[in-house]
Amino acid sequence: MTEAPNLLGAFLRARREPVTPEQAGIPVTGVRRTPGLRREEVAMPAGISADYYLRPERGRDRRPSLQVLESPARVLRLDENLRDYLLGLAAEKPRRSSTTPTRGPPTRRNWPCSAPRWSPRPGRRLCRRNRLPCSMTRVNETVRVSAPSRRTSKVVFLIFAVVFAAVAGAVFALRRMLLMSAPRCMAGHWHGCLDTDNGVVLMTLVGLPIALLGAWVLARVRRTPLDTTAWRLSLAEVGMVYGTVPMVWLTMMPGPAAGLVDGRVSLIPLQDLVTMGTLGIAGNLVLFAALGFFAPIRFAALASAPRILALGAACSTVVEVAQYAFRLDRVSSVDDVLVNATGALLAGLASHHWWRKN
Repeated sequence: MTEAPNLLGAFLRARREPVTPEQAGIPVTGVRRTPGLRREEVAMPAGISADYYLRPERGRDRRPSLQVLESPARVLRLDENLRDYLLGLAAEKPRRSSTTPTRGPPTRRNWPCSAPRWSPRPGRRLCRRNRLPCSMTRVNETVRVSAPSRRTSKVVFLIFAVVFAAVAGAVFALRRMLLMSAPRCMAGHWHGCLDTDNGVVLMTLVGLPIALLGAWVLARVRRTPLDTTAWRLSLAEVGMVYGTVPMVWLTMMPGPAAGLVDGRVSLIPLQDLVTMGTLGIAGNLVLFAALGFFAPIRFAALASAPRILALGAACSTVVEVAQYAFRLDRVSSVDDVLVNATGALLAGLASHHWWRKN
């Protein structure tokens, strides 16, 4: 028994050579010995690690996940037929060739396109003899591929449930305060709406369906038949922005003596924590909670507790410096940075189950 040839690795190597770094958007520096892309130059734009790409090309992983191959297929500029062929190679079960020829009907090898094999794209089939896409685009038996997968569907449903519960609770708790600014906001007036806490919260809640619609459109644009992470990444991107910008807007709203008094700084830890009160501590915890929750879901580089804590502290420091520089009649306190970073860390730990791995 001998090991079957690595058709998947040979195909990946053959498709790397025709693609130039300029076509992949990679700057060229120095003298290149390879005619096409290097392995790491394929992995980097694809958003995967070089080791993940190296395994199937060298034959260490004969059946990689189809999601791992979708992104390199875009970098290698494969058309629909070549992408089907690539995914078909990954779907093939590993077979060992024997030194003794197998017995079978002599006419079987001459069939140009026999019974359809499994194809990663519904409505297409692959030839049994050479596993290339057949010319027929419709088959009697359509293979259904669940996209998004059940796990991704559960994640999306859970995020929607959390968002709905949070919005419902906020509306019920702040219904009287929100109704005070509703007439000004609905009339389109800046003063009395977006320059008040009630108005900003109201407009954030009103714009939530639009943000969810934007996430849906973004997921549909980037989604492929086998891409189960489109919804997760789209929700993470929209959630980071939409959950953080209104909170930063509230924090940067000027006080009554803005521009008249110099900025105040408090660098002694835990000194201002006692005077914040419950509402102040809760607001500081929530300030970068959306960023801490969604950032590790979107970026694998941030999928660790120390990095989330550093991200929250860095963003909070920028806000505190801006408050001091613009003389907004607010106190730039180190306690705000500590509480903001803690809120981002707690939110990030809450989303640990969905952190991006690669």
